[in-house]
Amino acid sequence: MSGEDGREIAICIKRGVVKELGITVTAGVSYCKFLAKLASDAAKPDGLLVIGRNDAAAFLEGLPVSRIPGIGPKTAAKLDKWGIRTVWDLKKMPPEWFESAFGKFGRRVRALCEGQDDEPVAPSREVKSVSEETTFAEDVSSKNGLYPHLASLCQDVAFRVRRSGLKARVLGIKVKFSDFSVSTREVTLPEAVSTDYAFYTTLRSLLERTKFPKPVRLLGVFARGLQADDPRQPLLLPSGPDQWEVVCRSLDQLRMKYGKPLVRLGASISTVATGEAPAGLDGIAK
Repeated sequence: MSGEDGREIAICIKRGVVKELGITVTAGVSYCKFLAKLASDAAKPDGLLVIGRNDAAAFLEGLPVSRIPGIGPKTAAKLDKWGIRTVWDLKKMPPEWFESAFGKFGRRVRALCEGQDDEPVAPSREVKSVSEETTFAEDVSSKNGLYPHLASLCQDVAFRVRRSGLKARVLGIKVKFSDFSVSTREVTLPEAVSTDYAFYTTLRSLLERTKFPKPVRLLGVFARGLQADDPRQPLLLPSGPDQWEVVCRSLDQLRMKYGKPLVRLGASISTVATGEAPAGLDGIAK
């Protein structure tokens, strides 16, 4: 793969993240893991930097020695006393010096200074939890004012869980109050779930049982105890909870196509201005 191929892949990933999640990301591309990480750091925020083999030496030589993995503040301070402040200073040292200065780690330090890194890139990482939270512009004093936000957060977290091909056994809420104290509650379900309906009804019940000593500044939703989904062939005319699995799959397809949720749970539609309660649990609003 060439650097140009990597650039095109990075551009596609950045566009996909913006479309699907609505956030920007920074990307670094290089021929090794170490330099790709440095490229990503240098391109922040929302940038893209490619470091090819012919560019590596010039890029590295001006960096402080602390950018080399394994050289922390104490080691950097010691090197500074010896007049070694940049990677270029480090590169000028003879090969035998690295072993005397860094021990067994010396060979790797010298290789990194030369832009060489054979550490493999892990292609994937196990997802252990999924969470979303929102901080309110003004503290919320009533539970009724929280339900629309809860529904929206549940729908977003459930979507991410399904997108990863997972279901969750443990669902929970995080509440931060106006005095910055935090309350976290969770429930372990008898079976793993992934539908918007299951997330919202479970966590609404949990929220209803939570005491609110002060107004709420932040509300969060999390899912853990994740396990692989075991999709079943949907029924032609589904009923009961299975109906929501089919509905959610359809909504996910719309969301992935248009890059944002086009259909929301009725409970996420706030009617505070009219003084009415939020829409019912089963409602769906476009």
